[in-house]
Amino acid sequence: MLIVKIVVSLGLLYTSFSFLFNQFNSRSPLKKVSFNLLVLIGSIPLIYALYCERINNKSLMNLDIGLAFNITWIVTFISLLFGISIILVNKR
Repeated sequence: MLIVKIVVSLGLLYTSFSFLFNQFNSRSPLKKVSFNLLVLIGSIPLIYALYCERINNKSLMNLDIGLAFNITWIVTFISLLFGISIILVNKR
């Protein structure tokens, strides 16, 4: 069940960052590299939680799993808000 939650959270993170990066008009290789780097950095807490879950063969403390999800969801929410604010500024 934890794997499903992690996959859904990573999908939301990827969607949020792709929404943000599609607001910029430039199509440069730097944009692709920075997009992949930011998605990777944002997904580090969830990847770490999954790694510890698989290695220890027992559940992490609920605090650790909750903290990993909260950090990822906060990063996702901030990037989504930033993308929406760019849309609103460009409409004016």
